[in-house]
Amino acid sequence: KWSASLQRTVLRLVEEQPLTVHEAAVKANVSVAAIQPRFSELRRKGQIMPSGEKRVNPTTGKRAMVWQSSELLSQHSQAHPTNGFAEPKGVTT
Repeated sequence: KWSASLQRTVLRLVEEQPLTVHEAAVKANVSVAAIQPRFSELRRKGQIMPSGEKRVNPTTGKRAMVWQSSELLSQHSQAHPTNGFAEPKGVTT
């Protein structure tokens, strides 16, 4: 199915680097209208999430959400766990 294929493309692109919907559409050579629903589907599945960053969309001039892979965030969290407290300088755990 074309939408499933495009969904996999979006996930692969966002795993490579966090992107806006517009940036992903350009990289995938498809319209924003075709790719936007794939972002919504992947978010509902928990596979991507907002990064908290926004970039200016060159077409509209408005700020657009940058999306990242939930898997990459999970890997980063496991590699750099924190309990919310910084260790004193020189102390290792």
